[in-house]
Amino acid sequence: MYVIIIFLMMNDTQIQFLELLRSALWGTTPDAGLFGNADWSGIYRMACEQTVAALLVDAIARLPHGMMPPLGVKMRFIADATMTGRRNRAVGEDMKRVWRLLEDNGIKVAFFKGQIAAARYPHPEHRTPGDVDFIADCPAGAEMLMMAEGGKEGGVVPKHAEIMMDDVLFESHRMALDMAFPPSMSYFNRLIARMFAENRGSESVEGCALPCLPPLLELCHCTAHINHHFLEVGIGLRQLADFALLLARKHDCVNPEELKIHLRGIHMLRFFRALEALSVDYLGLPKEALVMPFSDSDRTNARLIMFSAVKGGNFGRYDGKDKSNGYRRLLLSIGNALRFFRLSPLEALFRPTMTLRVWVQVHLATFSEQKGA
Repeated sequence: MYVIIIFLMMNDTQIQFLELLRSALWGTTPDAGLFGNADWSGIYRMACEQTVAALLVDAIARLPHGMMPPLGVKMRFIADATMTGRRNRAVGEDMKRVWRLLEDNGIKVAFFKGQIAAARYPHPEHRTPGDVDFIADCPAGAEMLMMAEGGKEGGVVPKHAEIMMDDVLFESHRMALDMAFPPSMSYFNRLIARMFAENRGSESVEGCALPCLPPLLELCHCTAHINHHFLEVGIGLRQLADFALLLARKHDCVNPEELKIHLRGIHMLRFFRALEALSVDYLGLPKEALVMPFSDSDRTNARLIMFSAVKGGNFGRYDGKDKSNGYRRLLLSIGNALRFFRLSPLEALFRPTMTLRVWVQVHLATFSEQKGA
């Protein structure tokens, strides 16, 4: 019943797109009856806006021949998948190179997001890659080693340093999580310190087991990371799919009560339950993969997140709102904090302040560089 009510609020193209996305995530056969008069150009455009066009190739291949997209559109999907696969291989090889460099020199590292999330997809090579995020127990040492190995220094912001290795951007994080409410940030930093003292997780990337956050910590991180972008500029379906697949693959590795304690520690329990509801109602996550139950209220909150993601696309770039400068982003952050306050009250309350602080820091750094020049 809920799914029917939710879908009635979407247009045909959005329904068709979501059917293909679910098929790509779980390897199921899409409902061919939905595609009799499909607007394939519209589906492709939405897939590009959500940065999941390459993922849909496998779902489209499961459609009956008469329901396939026109040849021109089909070739665009295939071209996206080919280029995405090539890029993923290059990123994966550079990740292995950096991991060996750091670990051989006694520096512990944990990768997160990006290729680590891709490893859980039926076809990891089809998830659109980005930069490579990692945190090390000695960030300064890691960055010096990478620079000595031919890395080129990029920008530096308060939360990370950027280093180009070949043509792959690595982000060495001082803080694995960017949270606006200071006690939440402190709590998560303590979890990270404990991880380096105890055990990291691992995930296979290009045939190599690379270190990453352990499942419980990654669920906390993924939840808060989505919340951060959701409140600031917007979130897309690729990040929401990452969350659903993380739950599907790792739910049986997590103690629900321990997870609940940590989600309360970073003040993300309500937002986590909303993401669970979204994953089931929209993305097709089997209920058996849930870590904790969700309520009708959580389903209502999920609807807010989902419609923001569908409308805005990847990081809210297609919602029509001006994000061209820090002032505009601050206004947007304030508006989102008011609009979505009930989903994560403390984070929403402090997010505009953090956006303003980062804006000031960036402007001061730019001013200092110009003055020095």
